[in-house]
Amino acid sequence: MKPRPLRVVLYEPSGRGGICHYTHQLAESLSRRGADVTVVTTEDYELSEVNRRFRLYLLFKRSLVTRLRQWAARRRRRMDTDIGAASHRGPESKSAVHAFLRNTRLRFLHLRAAARFLMRCPDVVHFQWFVGRRQDLRFIRMLRWLRIPVIYTAHDVEPHLTASDRDREELQRIYDAVSRIVVHAESNRRELLSLFPVEPGKVVVIPHGTYDLLCDPERLTPDPARERLGVSTTKKVILFFGLIKRYKGLEYLVEAFEEVRRRVNDAFLLIVGDIYAADTASHAFYSGLIEKLHGRDDVLCVARYVPWDSVGDYLSASDVIVLPYARTFQSGVLLAAYAAGRPVVVTDTGGLGEVVEQGKSGFVVPPRDPKALAEGIISVLSDKKLRTAMGERGRVLARTVYSWDSIAARTMELYESALGTEADSLTNKQRKTGTSPATDGRTANNREDEGRRVSL
Repeated sequence: MKPRPLRVVLYEPSGRGGICHYTHQLAESLSRRGADVTVVTTEDYELSEVNRRFRLYLLFKRSLVTRLRQWAARRRRRMDTDIGAASHRGPESKSAVHAFLRNTRLRFLHLRAAARFLMRCPDVVHFQWFVGRRQDLRFIRMLRWLRIPVIYTAHDVEPHLTASDRDREELQRIYDAVSRIVVHAESNRRELLSLFPVEPGKVVVIPHGTYDLLCDPERLTPDPARERLGVSTTKKVILFFGLIKRYKGLEYLVEAFEEVRRRVNDAFLLIVGDIYAADTASHAFYSGLIEKLHGRDDVLCVARYVPWDSVGDYLSASDVIVLPYARTFQSGVLLAAYAAGRPVVVTDTGGLGEVVEQGKSGFVVPPRDPKALAEGIISVLSDKKLRTAMGERGRVLARTVYSWDSIAARTMELYESALGTEADSLTNKQRKTGTSPATDGRTANNREDEGRRVSL
């Protein structure tokens, strides 16, 4: 009898942004390899109109209370605009009652998802992000109790700059609960094992895939993209892209740019990304930084979230893409730059230095060093031949090492390994308890189904 396809559930509750795009491409590639894939996400799923081979399960829908709060917030923003209030609003406070209601609702949603999973019998559930670590930990433990292997991709091994004891305790419980942990670089694996007492064999390195979804080849020509964005075709464009948070070090790039513009004619800084609102202090700092840059003819700031189908314009309009991060683990922006065929200048933090081939696909410089950052940018902008060669090398890496076909193949191997370990653990448990396969509380169909899992 022909084995049925591997049933995979990818859990991605944000519905937009980099992790959403990552999960979409992983799901599509796993589906192409024959897996039966369902993505658990939100009703506002950003890529709902994109053609796909996998299913969507819209578990997270806005409650009536949330809809009313969002309506009130939109109305308040319109009023602020009418009276000329500041455009960058800080985070809103949330009451303890609201947090309680939210957590209660999450428990209900997780119970509903578990019931659905029991009906479909997934072979593996793969978490990409969390709604809340405590709430999702309960869900993970529920799935493990149902003998479903759980994989977690630690896109961030821990919070970048502000990891508290509570953060590490919550993450430790998650790392203990899941079957396997995926990280995107060897340096991430070493750091995770140094910070948390985790069994080394549990941590698997699978590189971050390229973001070719965002880079339509027909739109990857600089001049039309610049015309759409209102950027001169004669400028040498430095792009900073992504949600603006403290660890990304935008201030170091702004300082470095002053040196770049003195030494490179027509240098132009393009800053694109919403300002992270949950951190009040950093929101105020970066709002102020961007306000100071407003009105300059050599800087353009687009301080808002950019929908996925417009990202390609910003990548195409750039000559070099810069990641001045103070600390990180890996970055989708780097892989998007490769897909777009653009050279990069990155800081030597996390897995960035493992992905960038020094002098071939970009330059790696020390973090928090505006002078070194400026030198790397100047080297790229001053040599058109080098820029072209670096961009082409990035495209080659995107099509080979970081292709989604390669990532999906390694991920399928991981799933099969986790399923094999789960079956071995179950067999050992039965031996210790003296429970026979015929009396362990599962139906004959479930036992036959488990046998098919292991044979994949």
